[in-house]
Amino acid sequence: MRDVRIEQRLTAQRVDWRYEDCIALTDIDAKASRANQARHEPIDDALVERYCLDMIDGVAFPAVVAERNKSGKYVLLDGNHRCAASLMAEKTSIDLYEVKLPSDYVRALLIRTLNLLEGKTLTKEEVLEHAAYLVNHYGKTKEAVAAELRLKSHTLTDYMRYCNTLQSLEHSGVVNAKALKQTSVLALHAISLEAPQASAAQLVLDAHMLGSEVDALVKAVRQAPTEKRQLEVIEENRENLLGRIQGTRRSTSPARSRQELRGMRLIKAVDTALAELVNVKTFDEIGIMVEQVRRVLVQDADTLSRKVTVLWLGGKGKDEEGVTKSNPGTIG
Repeated sequence: MRDVRIEQRLTAQRVDWRYEDCIALTDIDAKASRANQARHEPIDDALVERYCLDMIDGVAFPAVVAERNKSGKYVLLDGNHRCAASLMAEKTSIDLYEVKLPSDYVRALLIRTLNLLEGKTLTKEEVLEHAAYLVNHYGKTKEAVAAELRLKSHTLTDYMRYCNTLQSLEHSGVVNAKALKQTSVLALHAISLEAPQASAAQLVLDAHMLGSEVDALVKAVRQAPTEKRQLEVIEENRENLLGRIQGTRRSTSPARSRQELRGMRLIKAVDTALAELVNVKTFDEIGIMVEQVRRVLVQDADTLSRKVTVLWLGGKGKDEEGVTKSNPGTIG
């Protein structure tokens, strides 16, 4: 069926188009169409099955968009999933917008933007990848491409800085550069010289530096007047961070520290209780032990009481009830 959104999009890009209903599916070059797509994986089998069931139920789908190749076959710019679903639903034809494109850029743009209107939704990462590709390969401004792909220009600028800096770091031999957070890579972008930038990146990775620490390091490096001094600043910071690299870095998260402290106190209380278990003779003594643990972590005391009792009874090897018949109030 016709889709006014697609028609407006094509017209806005000054594309000559015409609507054709009931184009034979055999007239579409499926292999070339899938190779023509910008996705890493052109076909999502689960989506094709869902579309197929919808078609069998009578749901109408927008026409696909295609251009003719030199052999006269149609090559899809948009609609691989709808085409595959039509074949699965044993249909013989499909509605189609035939287009004549004014430039390679418009072709690349439509391939990467028509899915914003119909089809499988692009992830933000995919949209950013497509935008960067259009800027790099066709010389378009970030602002123009961002507007076409419904992005904020600063978002695209940051993404491209991130990609370029990451590529530079990998080229410079930084080990596991992709493990760097995007905010850290963007901060390192401000270091213009290749060697200091790579050295600083390696330090960030080795010392597991936080965002504020990365910012401080970058600021100190940039203030150094020469490349040699910049490298010296980085090494000075590396020496100061050796203790933290070896695992002595203090947590900066108050909430996590309190949680870890409570866990350590509970473990210590349980260890103490289990160590004294061999000396316990009555339920009263177990009660005293549990009460000590209750002061450490009240909400776990009932569970701990049952566990300690089971452990103690099991260790004494008594009858099924765990209590001697001659003295029900005493164990052992």
